[in-house]
Amino acid sequence: MTSTVHHRRCVFPGCGVPFDPPPEPLAHEGHLFCGSHRIGGQAFLQRGWSLDLLVHWPSCRWCGTLLNQKRYEHYIEQGFEPGQYVYCDAHAIIEGRDPELVARRGLDDAEALADIDERRLVRFPQRWLHRLAGPLVPGRVTYVGGFSGGGKTVAVTNWIWHWVQVDGLKVHYLPTEGSVAEVMTRFACFKAEADPDEALSFRYRDAEAAGDAVAQVKREEIKLAMEFLRRDTHFLRHLRIDPTEELTPRSFDAAVEATRLMGSDLLVVDHCDHTEADADDFHPDIVISNQVQMRALRAAKRLGIPVLLMTQLNSRFAGASQDPTVKLRPPSADWLYNKGKKEMVGAQIIGLHRVMDPRADSKMVRRARDREIELWRICMPNVMGASAMKFRFGIGTARSTVLLDYTEGRLSDMQQDALDPPAPPPTMPSRESRGDTDWMHN
Repeated sequence: MTSTVHHRRCVFPGCGVPFDPPPEPLAHEGHLFCGSHRIGGQAFLQRGWSLDLLVHWPSCRWCGTLLNQKRYEHYIEQGFEPGQYVYCDAHAIIEGRDPELVARRGLDDAEALADIDERRLVRFPQRWLHRLAGPLVPGRVTYVGGFSGGGKTVAVTNWIWHWVQVDGLKVHYLPTEGSVAEVMTRFACFKAEADPDEALSFRYRDAEAAGDAVAQVKREEIKLAMEFLRRDTHFLRHLRIDPTEELTPRSFDAAVEATRLMGSDLLVVDHCDHTEADADDFHPDIVISNQVQMRALRAAKRLGIPVLLMTQLNSRFAGASQDPTVKLRPPSADWLYNKGKKEMVGAQIIGLHRVMDPRADSKMVRRARDREIELWRICMPNVMGASAMKFRFGIGTARSTVLLDYTEGRLSDMQQDALDPPAPPPTMPSRESRGDTDWMHN
């Protein structure tokens, strides 16, 4: 219904100025506000709110002052509803920092975290490692560190294979240290139950050329596995491999955005120390590295997923130049490469290392310390140690270590009494079969 209104006072709170409406007939509601307040008032009405609510005009929660029109329109744009926490211009800085409001929101988030869906917790497939570290939790960053050649890529590709193929998770993987071809070769070897290192080093090929029938069969099985994975839509849809060779703050932001668009359950970077400045950024390397670490933490919180960052350990900080055998001991968080903010950002930091054989001859150990022989001569074969370098929430104990078997490139649990003297042969447990290869005949 339309009518001509000849004279009226503005009903906007605190105004009451008399005004003459335009002469043409307009909807009655169009003449409730003067020219200064028409935009804010009509925005109020367009939201379907009753005029009675204007009597209860929002006032600053901190000082009680009625909001001005500009501040009012700010809350209109933000979807303000009566009864929410609002603040005047003088106290706008408190918005989002109100102690009571922060505590209330924190309790809501804490309740949601406590009741988080089990499927969003990413668990390590090795029982002893999971018992030490616990799950990867959405909103948190986990670091896994190791010296060069210490097994970081072996570990992370084993975990990704399990998370994708067994747990059905969507993983976004940035292998900054290796090529996509090398990564896919490892996955094909996992499928074919072949040794990835033998394949990538071309030792299988050399052995086949020398007449080794086993090597020939392994190479054929790996090729069949590659063809199988090429047709495995589940695998291809759940694993996104991003060929990023160097991490700059902008390229990392792009990777985070790709993670969001894919709806990934986990972001993995191997490793996060390949950082470079953007073209127009001249900050030193440590500052660039810190920027990437903080971006990882913000991404974990914003996307609500875990972020796993593989990182290097610094031989110089560890004192390996004086005593190379320190690489065979449980590492310390102080050995992190470009430590910077990593210890602050990481909710948990796990260290991987080769394990010294406790039965190694003392003369051999001394010769390894003096660099007269290679370190592998005093190591336990096919054994990887995983140590708790830092756990923010008290999981495990300082420098506690579990042992993992990585025979033929596959990581698995091993008896935790492996450092004890071997039992008599009749009582030694037999190794379980790793499964069949019926998939090759389908």
